Parts: sequence; structure tokens; C-alpha cells
Amino acid sequence: MQYSYNQSNKLMKIRSDWQLKEGVSVEDLQQGLTDDLSLCRQESTEREIWVLDDADWQLWQADRLLLREDGTRLRLYDADDNCLAAATAPEKSRFWWELPAGELAEKIRESVPLRAFVAKFQCRISQQLLAVLNTDEKTVVRLRLFGLTRTDGSELQLLSILPLRGYRREYDQVIALLLPQLLVKTAPLTLRQLLVQAGMEITALPGKPSFGLDGREPSEEAVTRMAVKLIQLARHQEQGIIEDIDSEFVHQYRVNIRKARSLIALFKKTLSQPRYLALKGELKALGQITNRLRDLDVFLLDQDHYRRLLPDGFQAGLDHLYRRLRRRRAAAFKSVREQLSTEAYLERISNVLLTLNRPAEFCSAQAQTGIRELVAKKISIQYAAIVRDGSAIDEQTPDSAVHELRIECKKLRYLLELFAELFEKSLLKSLLKQLKELQDNLGRFNDFSVQREFLDQLVGSRGSSDEERASINGLAAVLYNQQLAERGQVVANVNRFIAAPVQENFQQLFHSEGQEPSEP
Repeated sequence: MQYSYNQSNKLMKIRSDWQLKEGVSVEDLQQGLTDDLSLCRQESTEREIWVLDDADWQLWQADRLLLREDGTRLRLYDADDNCLAAATAPEKSRFWWELPAGELAEKIRESVPLRAFVAKFQCRISQQLLAVLNTDEKTVVRLRLFGLTRTDGSELQLLSILPLRGYRREYDQVIALLLPQLLVKTAPLTLRQLLVQAGMEITALPGKPSFGLDGREPSEEAVTRMAVKLIQLARHQEQGIIEDIDSEFVHQYRVNIRKARSLIALFKKTLSQPRYLALKGELKALGQITNRLRDLDVFLLDQDHYRRLLPDGFQAGLDHLYRRLRRRRAAAFKSVREQLSTEAYLERISNVLLTLNRPAEFCSAQAQTGIRELVAKKISIQYAAIVRDGSAIDEQTPDSAVHELRIECKKLRYLLELFAELFEKSLLKSLLKQLKELQDNLGRFNDFSVQREFLDQLVGSRGSSDEERASINGLAAVLYNQQLAERGQVVANVNRFIAAPVQENFQQLFHSEGQEPSEP
């Protein structure tokens, strides 16, 4: 089906788009014209299409539209209905790397590098091309009549009226003559608009939640309210985990649970001791459910990268390794799916929400302090701790101290991101960028350490062949060298983040006049 409106350079840029009154036919349109104008039917098409996107509609949000037509044909359109790329792929294809190598795979990779694209909407669209002819049988106006079957089963007809150069008077005349059949003007009938008219709803969740914070809100109320939203965002991932759509559902579930845990831990003095301990235990248990599955997912997702690290002689051993990991992953997924479906899990997460939703108890001064004041103080203290510990790090500092600094940086990152709406955006954005550069370095250093530990467990497990153990040992050696390289950059990155200009920016944004950092 051709969706572009730019088929002929004779078409003028102006056009009008309309919804037709119910029951209007092509014959009714013909009868609405005067004797000196006639309607000629031209090409007619009808297609059933499936809109594909990931869970968060990232293609749609990037002004891209991925359609599956005729079962196996995929086309990617931009916001102006230009086809950017196309390919034929089996219906079971859900990731860019499962598509034939080429432009379509690469363009999808740009927007959804890790997520599965699944059917989000299905509808049938018919298109009838019509030409309005004058007495000389010259085409003076073009019409495009669209028929949609909406999700509620109702029928909808939409009409685009397009003038040709040199026939503006006839274009105005046709609109005036057809007004009795026209209902209301609509937005330009791009393919995206047609899908919305057919009933498609965009239900993307925000990547970073907004909490609607008021800086004067008592801290206990703000913290518990924010934690509720994070738990709700985690729950939005559950069905995607159970259906095993893609690994990002597990990742997002864990991110939101982890943020809730950190929020409660960082502000534990705003809660009563029984309330804090109850939340601490339950949130820890929720976070542990997906530990094994996530570890295996990460290693499997990096498969291509790991293969590139080793020469050809080690590839057969890696084949054996990844077959074993996929079996373990299947078992870990089965366990997670079963746990998420149990009454015990539902009761646990319900208890967390009930505990968070209880009225504020205001058991401490911090609980009653305005959230902006308390957050600014905590950020100042957290950064001061990083400055203190970072100043002591040199090339001889034990790896364990570097790992501890990474944890402190993660706490600061959570504080800056969760409460970003309370502070001046441009300066905060700059500080986050500088923190992220340090975190990326510390994160890679930690990841290599975790991956090596994971490989150590595998090499000692039963059932591994000599060929597989050789590949594991080879990979561990490469990762060790990469970890050393990251370790060599730590001192310089830490020093940049604790330098005087950065300290001044933190002072400017988060310190009240005369305030000295101290443990709250």
C-alpha cells in the first residue's frame, strides 16, 4: 500500500482532510458535484496491518512507525509516511538482530537496541483513489478516501482533498460542493493519524517518573509517596517478565525495586523503626527474586561482544558454554515466573504498598522537615563523603575501596535523579553528567569483576568439557586485562569529580547559607 502524498510534483502542498458523515458513499460524492465535474475511480487497495513497537513505544516516540503487512513484510516509515527501509522476515522475529542484515535492522537498532518489538495494534485500512475531472476530462482535483474499521467495530470514512497546480478554483469549488457530505475537519491524514483515528492508544510509560514534588512537603509523606510510585512502576513490568517478551522487563523491574530500596534506606530516619524494618525486609526479598535470571541475561546479551574478544580457536568452547547458559536461563526464568504468580508474592508486594500508604507518623524531626531542605542536606553530605573517600584513592588503593566508592556514587546518583524536579535544571544536569562519567568507569570496573567471578563459578562446575574450560579461562584473562585498564582510569576520573569547580557547583546548588555538612 502506498501511503505517501508526494506521488506527483503536480500536487500542491495545501490540502484539506475530513471525516465523512456516516453512510456516505462514492456515489454520494459524485452526486454532490455539478454537471461540469465528474468523479473517476482509480486504484483501490485494502490491507490488514500490524503496528509493531516495544513496550514503551520507543519507535513511535522517535517518529518512526514499524508495520507488518501481508504476514512477513516489514516496513519502517517516518512521520511524513516516507518508507525508510523494508525487509521480509518471519512473524516470530522480535529483535533487530533476528531481521535480515540491512538497513531496516540497523534503523530499528538505533531506537530499540535491546527490546523486543511486538504487535501493539491491528486494523484494516482501505484506500480508494479518486480523480475529479472537468469537461475536458482533465484531472483537476484528487481525492483519497480511507475506510477504517475501529477497535469497537464501527466504520469510519476519512477523505483527503488534494488540489493540482493551476486548479485552485476547482479545488475550492469541490470543497464547497461536498460540504453536505463532510462532517468535520481532521488533522492531516498521515498514516500515524489514521491509526489514531482507528482507535490505537499510545500507552508508553515515562522513562523517568515525575513525582510532582513540593519542596515544602513533609519528608515522610514525600518519601513514602515516591516509593509507592516506584513499586507501581515495577509492577507494570510483571506481565512482560511472565510472558518473557524481552530481558528489559526484568531490568526495569529491578531498577524500580532498587530505587525504592535506596530511597527507604537513605531516608530511614523519616520513618518509625517498625515501619522501616518491615519495608527493608520485604523490599530486599523482592529484589532477590530476579537476581539469578538477570545475571544470566546480562551474560547472554553480551554474547557477541564476548565472542569478539577471543580468537577462532575458542569459539567452539563458547558454543558449548552458551548452550549451557541458555539451559540455566530457562530454569531461572521458570522459577521467576512461578514466584511472580504465587499468593506469597502478591501478599508480599501488597504488604509493601499497604505499609507505604499508611498515614504519616512523624516520629522524628526529619519526618516533618520539608523534603527539599532534607534532600539538599543529604546530597551535600553524600558528596562530601565522596570527596573525602575519593581524595584517599591512588594507584595502590585496594579494589574493595574502589567498589565502596562506586556504591557511594550510586547513592548520590539516586538522590540527584529522584529529586531532580526540586532543583535548578541546567546546573543539576551538568553535575549528573560529570557523575555519570565517573560512574561509567567505576561501573565497568565492577562489571568486569562480577563477570570474572561468574566465569570462575562456571569453570568449576560439573559437566564442562576441556574445550569449554579453555574458552572460559581465555575469556576470564581478557576480562582481567580490561579490568586493569579501567582501574588505571579511576584516579583521574575521581579527581575530576572532586575538583574545586565541581565542589563549588555542589555548594551553590545544595548548601544553604552557613550550612555545614554533618551526618543527619
